[in-house]
Amino acid sequence: MPLFCLMRLQHARFPLRLEEPEEVRRISVLAATGLVDAEFGAHPTLRGSYVAPRIVVVKGITTDGLQELARFVTSAAGVAAPCMALPLPIVKTVRLVPVSNDLFLM
Repeated sequence: MPLFCLMRLQHARFPLRLEEPEEVRRISVLAATGLVDAEFGAHPTLRGSYVAPRIVVVKGITTDGLQELARFVTSAAGVAAPCMALPLPIVKTVRLVPVSNDLFLM
């Protein structure tokens, strides 16, 4: 979700250059809605009449973006999901079976 990426951007140093296609897409949504200031460009080795943006340089978060961040964090009561680009921890569910009073099997 682009808003989660906006949350991650608040901790980034600008200008920030991104080339990952999913990140470029998310930033394009944020830029289109006026939440970030960014410049898009095609990869320098590609030529043609139209080339989809493959590189984005995020210059910063706009005032509207900062207001949206404040509103989002407040509405979520300080609990927000991480950006999809960040790795999530793998949690393994373990069922313990009691064998005796102080011994369990997994």
